[in-house]
Amino acid sequence: GGENMRILKFTGSAPPILAATLCAFAAAPISSIAYGAQADNDTIEEIVVTSRRRAESVQDVPLAVTAFNSEDIERISPDTLRDIDGRMPNVFIGRQTAGPQMGAVYIRGLGYADVEKNIPPAVGVIIDGVFQGTSTGQLIDMFDVEQVEVNRGPQGVLFGKNTTGGTIVVKRVQPEFNEFGISIAGELGNYDRTDLKGRVNIPIVTDKLALKIGGISKQRDGYYDNITLGGSAGDIDYQSATAALKWQPVESFVATLTYDYLKDRSDSVAMDARYNGDDPFVNENDFDAQTKYDQDMVGLVMDWDMGGVTLHSITGWVDSSDWVQQDFDSATLASFDDDVTPTIAPTPLAQLHTLRDQTYEQFSQELRLSGSFNDNWHFNVGGFYWDAEIT
Repeated sequence: GGENMRILKFTGSAPPILAATLCAFAAAPISSIAYGAQADNDTIEEIVVTSRRRAESVQDVPLAVTAFNSEDIERISPDTLRDIDGRMPNVFIGRQTAGPQMGAVYIRGLGYADVEKNIPPAVGVIIDGVFQGTSTGQLIDMFDVEQVEVNRGPQGVLFGKNTTGGTIVVKRVQPEFNEFGISIAGELGNYDRTDLKGRVNIPIVTDKLALKIGGISKQRDGYYDNITLGGSAGDIDYQSATAALKWQPVESFVATLTYDYLKDRSDSVAMDARYNGDDPFVNENDFDAQTKYDQDMVGLVMDWDMGGVTLHSITGWVDSSDWVQQDFDSATLASFDDDVTPTIAPTPLAQLHTLRDQTYEQFSQELRLSGSFNDNWHFNVGGFYWDAEIT
């Protein structure tokens, strides 16, 4: 309650998409460092980033970096990563309509906005240390996110290849020792919109072991009228689950194991050829536009302070399948009233129906040693192994 309560929220465009939003925090909430919050004494708390692969104040980083902390995210109230678009210079975060949660991310003009997985994006999206090898699934839901760092410009020295435009580093809420906490959020709106999100933090062993589990469900009828097949277009049917186990047997070693599952059965993005009037919500698809997207992701992050030198290990595995069929012309076949003049012809005698049936699997292993010789000299040395398979 109190400052954390949001009562009413309006989103969308004509027709109006109305939603009432309620966020509740019970017991001891899952906490995170208030990187950018204003303290009671009117001072601004330090914003900590890892743009140079070590924790330091954003004011000390000689890079073009924009950081969103937990208070920023709560204030902006984004649904997905796309909703922070327009809040950073020289950064564009759009949506690619040919795939599920697919980003079209550009930094300083460098990026990738196609669906094919055999070309990696030029902007690296990194979730809890795991590099995302394709644009599919980049637009992560922001409910469980506590910080986003956007590093502009080439990042290959510290983050490897495929980061010529920059990186977007997403950090989610981590399990907390010794505190039980619940965080929930919900939205109800027209077109039978029902969004339910929640997570719980469970302390298991004092100062040593904690578990975070969470889930998201999004349901909504489409607000496009399909006048060919009947019913609506653009329906949303999305579920995801996450679990993270944090273990710190001694002060010098900490490991976090994370598992994520995502299932999306939403309609493909609805389109309107606009040849039959200026109503953008009239849809004439004669091909069932659907998405079937499943993804499993496992990440294991380990840090071992060996006295002056820290060993970092990040292991990532992603296994996904996406089956997407779309009606890009958004119309029926052309018909003729006098064997010459088409009565309806969005593109004369042409239809563009697509079916993409893909599986994708990636494995990555990063090992790094980091440390400092003094206040002015720091080092990072290590290696990165990557393997990906596309069918």
